[in-house]
Formats: sequence, C-alpha cells, structure tokens
Amino acid sequence: MKVVETLRPSERGPLSPDQWAVLRYADAMTKDIAIDEEIFTELQNSGLNSREIVELTVAVAAYNGVSRFLVALDVGERNSESS
Repeated sequence: MKVVETLRPSERGPLSPDQWAVLRYADAMTKDIAIDEEIFTELQNSGLNSREIVELTVAVAAYNGVSRFLVALDVGERNSESS
C-alpha cells in the first residue's frame, strides 16, 4: 500500500498494467463517481471479462457505501463512548 500512496497518477510503479487498470478504476469510482471512458476502456482491455468487471464494481461500491455510512454516523469515534 505504501507504494501506491507514493505514486503519481502517471506512474505505475511495480504494479502490472492490469493491476494499474483496476486501481485506477476503483480510485475513479471512489473520488469522481463517474468513470472516464479512457479508464473504463483500459479496464476492459486489462483482461477482465464483463462478469469480473461487474463483480469489481459491486465490491468497490459496497466498500464505498460502508465507508460513507460509517463516516456519516461517526461510528469509529463514538464507538468507544459509553451510552
């Protein structure tokens, strides 16, 4: 993860082109919500089939949804408080 944190958007580092395509897609889903056509085409060309792309999309969407839910309710901070 440290490698990914230090990369600039144009640097792939040790990631394969396929891994980079998945990471860019997940990042775009998380930050921009709408996916740029270039990023989606790169993902399609990464070797993932349609089913795998759908599964990836569902997984990223689920994690994003849970994260937003927890942040909205401030669950992490309030979890340690006594009621």
